[in-house]
Amino acid sequence: MKTQHNFKNNLIIGKSDATKGASSNQTLYEKYGISSSRAIMVKHIYNEFKFKVWWYIIFLTLGAVCLVLAPYSYLSVLELVVCLISVDLVGRAKLSGHIVAIVEVFLYAYLSYKNGLYGEVFKSLVINLGLTIFAIISWTKSLKQQSNTENNTIKIRKLSPKGWLLSSILFLAIGVGAYFALGAIGTNSLILSAITFSMSVVCKTLNALCYKESWFLQILQSFISLSLWVSVLITSGLSDLSNLPILVLYVAVITNGFYSYLMWKTMYKKAVVNGGRLFALRPLKVNKIAKIRRRYKTLVWNKQIDMAKNS
Repeated sequence: MKTQHNFKNNLIIGKSDATKGASSNQTLYEKYGISSSRAIMVKHIYNEFKFKVWWYIIFLTLGAVCLVLAPYSYLSVLELVVCLISVDLVGRAKLSGHIVAIVEVFLYAYLSYKNGLYGEVFKSLVINLGLTIFAIISWTKSLKQQSNTENNTIKIRKLSPKGWLLSSILFLAIGVGAYFALGAIGTNSLILSAITFSMSVVCKTLNALCYKESWFLQILQSFISLSLWVSVLITSGLSDLSNLPILVLYVAVITNGFYSYLMWKTMYKKAVVNGGRLFALRPLKVNKIAKIRRRYKTLVWNKQIDMAKNS
């Protein structure tokens, strides 16, 4: 209690700021007297900008290298850029990420068709496109139901044990059906295509319903899809490097998946466990703080007046 009192007084007289010392949990406990969950949230928000800058620099540079090695891979590089923007926005719980994803769906479907991955084509144009539209509707509804939406972020939910069970049953059912359906049309890499198809359906459904566990499935699905495209590259004898940017794309999606899970976990704790908005995100109005500081310093307690008012 003493630490919390000191924090409030220091904030009023201008000795503290919201994110100073966010590199250490212990510093946050001692300086602000906040809980461990809030300390973790401050750290995530404090490091978000730095991570995203380096993430974009690294993968856009790799995309440029792919374009130099294979100038005819410009469509794959374009797919990489669009996908980076989409997964970044979705990872930050922005509705616009799903709107960008619609463009990415058509690009990916065309590239998959060129390489004979008909399962990926069907997954993109039928499943991913449909679930992306469903996500736009679901997230829009979620935003309208919230009282505080100035940052255009949705409310994150946690998957229950029953939800995990139903998701597993759905995954197995779709996987078996996809195996026979894709086998009938002669798609390449049948088993991997069926698994990634089934996992993509479950993942995008959970993401559309705002479950933070959807990022676990996206990471797994991206690893499988990465193996799928590696097999395509090996089959071509490394003579065709036009699909090299797709490999870079899935590495980017995997790294973003780990980061996005941490962010969604943070947002879930903020909304459900701790409640309300994190104080560090509140807009800082220097003029008002300075005015409060001056009043605080000149404040004089008159015992007689106080006793008369409360008698």
